[in-house]
Amino acid sequence: MSEPVVPESTVARRSLMRGGALVAGAAGAALAIEALGASTAHAATGDPVVAGQNNTASSTTQLSMDGAAQSTLTVRNDNGAALNLAPTTATPSTLHAGDVVGRAMGPDVVVDYGDGPELTYLATGFDIPPTTMAFAPLRVMDTRSASFRNMVVRASSSNPFDSSKRVKAGSWIDVGLADDSWDLYATYLNVTTIGASARGNLVVYPSGSSTPSSSNLNYPATTSIANLCFVAPALVGDTWCVRVKVNVAATHVILDFSGLVGFPPPEPVAARGKVPATAAARVAARHRRSDDVRKRLARSLKLTD
Repeated sequence: MSEPVVPESTVARRSLMRGGALVAGAAGAALAIEALGASTAHAATGDPVVAGQNNTASSTTQLSMDGAAQSTLTVRNDNGAALNLAPTTATPSTLHAGDVVGRAMGPDVVVDYGDGPELTYLATGFDIPPTTMAFAPLRVMDTRSASFRNMVVRASSSNPFDSSKRVKAGSWIDVGLADDSWDLYATYLNVTTIGASARGNLVVYPSGSSTPSSSNLNYPATTSIANLCFVAPALVGDTWCVRVKVNVAATHVILDFSGLVGFPPPEPVAARGKVPATAAARVAARHRRSDDVRKRLARSLKLTD
């Protein structure tokens, strides 16, 4: 099978290789590295293993291997199938389904649909579409509460609140949604105003961006009103944030976080478990998963729900 021709942008996008090494360690779990026909060797968590080369011990790699260099290395996975790391010169006819081959554009995996082994690229985080997930609303801001006001990540001034602790007209606050271990593309938020001094409007948008000319919510005086908004967050330091800017009249701002598009941080293998077999069980598992995501978001922001 000849190498496919790909644009340079795709090569850069898919490249997972670092100095010719494929990282075989996983956070929280060291993997055993076995040479075919040789004694078992062990790599410390996160050590790079170079397929097709003799990987010897050193004070920096903490990797040991007995015997001569082998053509293929096998990563023993106690939680699933073994992973074979083949030389970059290997051809599909010499490999088996599941083997991984390091290529300049990133790792390829060998598959067999019944007509013999063939190579296809191994999906990376750039190739997998982000997850869309909904969960029970998580309150991340309520300017009526001192504890929430103290959680404002950044503001337009040292005191963006009036004497009634409402966000002043013309002021903005950056509200934290998650720490930077998350990979957030967009967020579903419900924004509510209450106790406005007069009719006004507000806008919710990515922190640090130019203020949009349109509003997310037009509010009356005194009474409360809410609206759903779909907003891309931005990093402020190590926290994903959205900015809420109040125009015309001061008001209290309540923000509830109820869904996201993106990727949660990786979980330990032991926490994942098996995929349930029935549709009802899968739905129940999905609900448990979204509830877990919400709880982890709350923990990342040190919120008490």
